[in-house]
Amino acid sequence: MILYHFTRRQNVALIQQHGINPGKFPGGESANFKLVSLTSRLSPVGHGLFRGEALYEGTRAFDVVSGIFPELVVGKLPNRSMKMFDQTEVAIEVEIPLVDQNLWGLWYFASQVVPLLESAEQDLFISASLASADFPCNDACNARLDARTIFYRPLVRAGLINNRGWHFYKGAVAPALINRVLYRQPDGSYAQ
Repeated sequence: MILYHFTRRQNVALIQQHGINPGKFPGGESANFKLVSLTSRLSPVGHGLFRGEALYEGTRAFDVVSGIFPELVVGKLPNRSMKMFDQTEVAIEVEIPLVDQNLWGLWYFASQVVPLLESAEQDLFISASLASADFPCNDACNARLDARTIFYRPLVRAGLINNRGWHFYKGAVAPALINRVLYRQPDGSYAQ
């Protein structure tokens, strides 16, 4: 299966040498989720990836992201901010056999990860998942939908949630699984 991992240009040399290492997930290091996020779509649109924007204290995005990347916070209360990095500069194309036990689809991922989180972390994780998909609900589900139902397939089938092609890989993706490195072009497409 061909999948893509979006990242910063500065990470390419290390990725080519050591593979794609797991990223940060809600729950922090104690959550022990050693997963790499992947997508079947060669487009960062709708995946909630940072594109170098500034986040400001007092916004939900700042509240969530400052807990994950506290080293990026500058300034003093109550006027702190963060300058995010651009996670869309490069797409790493990988090919992972469908029979690989470490390759998880979105539904399996949700069934394994969400129940292990504390209640507050479940809400944070699901909220972050919604935000990272640019609020993938149409108007019919934006109003007062219980966040815990968000991963159910019937909502996708009914068109209430968009499928973003998410997959996850347990552990590091080995360099041997990397097909090519694609760089974002001025028109937003990706090419070698």
